[in-house]
Amino acid sequence: MIRWPSLQSLDDVPIDYIRNCIDLSLFLRSSFNVNSQGNLEISGAFRAALDNTDVFTEWLLTCHRIVCTGPDGNRPYGGRSEANIIPSTYAGNMRDSDTQVIAVLHRSQQKNIINAACHYSDPLAENHVVFDGWNDARKGKTMVKFLRMNGIHGPGLEALDIGQMPGPYKSSAIKKEVARNEQYRPNLSGNILYAAPSSEVIFYYPPGEEYIPQYLNLMREKFNSLVQAIAQKDGQSALYALAGYYQAGIRSQAVRGIWNSVLMGQVNEMRSLMGLNRLPHMELDFLAFCLKEELFARLFYELGAGEYEMTG
Repeated sequence: MIRWPSLQSLDDVPIDYIRNCIDLSLFLRSSFNVNSQGNLEISGAFRAALDNTDVFTEWLLTCHRIVCTGPDGNRPYGGRSEANIIPSTYAGNMRDSDTQVIAVLHRSQQKNIINAACHYSDPLAENHVVFDGWNDARKGKTMVKFLRMNGIHGPGLEALDIGQMPGPYKSSAIKKEVARNEQYRPNLSGNILYAAPSSEVIFYYPPGEEYIPQYLNLMREKFNSLVQAIAQKDGQSALYALAGYYQAGIRSQAVRGIWNSVLMGQVNEMRSLMGLNRLPHMELDFLAFCLKEELFARLFYELGAGEYEMTG
């Protein structure tokens, strides 16, 4: 519920959001459970969801409704995001062309992402070993990175109209609504990181909404892999599958309004049921945006084991 526990306190979190997160936990525990022998047991309804993407999608949307408005729909979360989005307005609704969500990565987010990319030798680091070197090399150049996930099919950079991308912005001048009001919405199968030559911020674009079903199906497949790995007592494979589940969900940005809260709630419920510690939200979502799948899975695993640390 708290992005950076070392910098924030529980008092920073609205009480209705806390209550809704607790109700999500109860709903998740009714969907799956780990018995005293350490075996994962899932309800018949959730088994049907794991076998059918449409049923799985409705289960996900139910999770989103619970976080946004509570299990009975009468406890709307009244907080607003930095882009002035009221999450309860979008409760249980899939993202479409009118509700595209574009993220703006400021210097602090860029630094955490690139530091991780350098640590794990992700292609995004471009062989740099520290953020400052990467940042200096980026100045004066257009940045366009197309990020695709395995199993997702459709057009790539060949379909991008670079002329429609936003112009230069200084991080001190850009306002949060720029991302919300950005008119060009690339209809590509993967994600884009973009920055104009003199821009101090990086824009992150999710895939076109027509590709969301592929991402949701990938999430379903990853959860099935998670179930199988737990059944085989293969903890590392289970966590790698859970990382892939979370990353596919983040990359899709399937619904608008505290979507990361839904996914982190699911991640932490599974970690708890596996006897592991829960993870603070931190900027795990930005890292899932940007890092290659196998490298994000390593980070996810090592972060939980205390072998990698983010500074905030």
